[in-house]
Amino acid sequence: MSLGQKAEGLRRKINAAGGDMAIPILSAVNAAADMCPPLKSATSGALFIIGEVQKFNENKKE
Repeated sequence: MSLGQKAEGLRRKINAAGGDMAIPILSAVNAAADMCPPLKSATSGALFIIGEVQKFNENKKE
């Protein structure tokens, strides 16, 4: 199994497990995490990575 096939399988598992809900939940936690800087940093980083992956996938389709 190639690396691309493994990545596609992992993506499908994440989406099936509620991957679409991750962004709103992370956004809400990020907005409420002002009094806990490490949590705000972690959620900001996760949201950034998700955004970059989405951009990459959109460019890949073109």
